[in-house]
Amino acid sequence: MLPPAWDELAGTCFRTRAFLEHCERHNPCHQRYYGLWRGADLVAGAIAYDLTLDVLTFQNVRSPLRMTVIGVPCSVAWPGLLGKPAHTNPLLAAVLERERGLVLGLNSAPRPTLPGLVQGPTLPTVVLEHEHASFDAYLAAQRSDYRRRHHQITAAMAGAERIEGPCGELTERGYGLYLGAYERSEAKLEKLSHGFLAQLPAPFRLTRFERAGDLLGWHISAVEPDRATFFMGGVDQGLNTEHKTYFNLLFDVIRAGIQAGAPVIDLGQTAEVPKLRTGATLQPRGMFAWNRWRPVRSALRQAAPWLVYGEGFEQPRVFKDHP
Repeated sequence: MLPPAWDELAGTCFRTRAFLEHCERHNPCHQRYYGLWRGADLVAGAIAYDLTLDVLTFQNVRSPLRMTVIGVPCSVAWPGLLGKPAHTNPLLAAVLERERGLVLGLNSAPRPTLPGLVQGPTLPTVVLEHEHASFDAYLAAQRSDYRRRHHQITAAMAGAERIEGPCGELTERGYGLYLGAYERSEAKLEKLSHGFLAQLPAPFRLTRFERAGDLLGWHISAVEPDRATFFMGGVDQGLNTEHKTYFNLLFDVIRAGIQAGAPVIDLGQTAEVPKLRTGATLQPRGMFAWNRWRPVRSALRQAAPWLVYGEGFEQPRVFKDHP
């Protein structure tokens, strides 16, 4: 059992003891945890788990390999290292001494500074940092063509009912929409179960949109004092174009975050282009690979261009004060 001091390092509900216990119950993958203590103080932590992953996932090539992952076992952009770099670097060195086989670190920020690591970029996360007092103020700060676009998007959802409640209201039909999104994704990690999503505790909430008996789409988000996070969602693709469901889900997360007073709204990884059109920006994330055998590390270094994420995106000029 993790000590209470762990939560002081977590920085988000996604790395708390309660959430990690939820992961162990509903996504068991031999999770294990490491800690670095300085006297009576826990100064760094690490989350490790086992996963079979396509190592050429960014090339869309099936290449399954069993490995140890340093990360959060739920496809979220937070790193699996907790604490300041001065402490996480020595802890990571100790972890790499203990773990066997290929070790992959996901979403590192900042990058570790240990020698020998093979490092490169992975999927960035898309974040809206703002000082808007209301959602109307957020819209008013946009250029006219983006305000007009927002009006068109919300008009396409006219007549739909917005229903917010606990995650336990996620139906099998709704879960099927998540599976569809998972299968379409080019960067697959864990496939989460219906139970994982339906039994998420507070602060996670389910919001779904229904119209004439049809489930158009849904999202699960978490609103914390300083951050709102779009965690998971599902969209009926057959109705998406007509109702612009995906864009409406994004704006719903932003509206809820602004109304809650959260200055940071994390829209998550993937689908960068539509998310950037909300005025959000990219926050880079790194990945690293390690194997204790030098020839394997050399092979990883040579293969790095095929292992890392290399897409680039132009930042749209959404706001009036954009340079």
